[in-house]
Amino acid sequence: MFFYFTLFLFSAVGMLVIARRNRELFYTSNFAQFMAVLQKETSNLWHAHLRERSFVFIEKSLQNLRIWFMRIENRLLKTTHLIRGIKEKNGNSDVSSKTDIM
Repeated sequence: MFFYFTLFLFSAVGMLVIARRNRELFYTSNFAQFMAVLQKETSNLWHAHLRERSFVFIEKSLQNLRIWFMRIENRLLKTTHLIRGIKEKNGNSDVSSKTDIM
């Protein structure tokens, strides 16, 4: 906790020092204008680079997930086949005829 408090204190003091050194620039800055420019730059970055990369990442993730599900399905089918083979080997394959006699 002490570490985070010290980090916060140093950050706050650093911001105050920057604001004091550039007092005129600090008072003349317009936050709404800054946010509009930031939004435009972020939008351009998204459409130029990140959008296509995110689609490729999602596509690869879904493909790997599909392969994982297919492996699980294959293991389940092999296990079912193994259990069915054990059941037939023990002679319990015709269970319905034995229950009809009772």
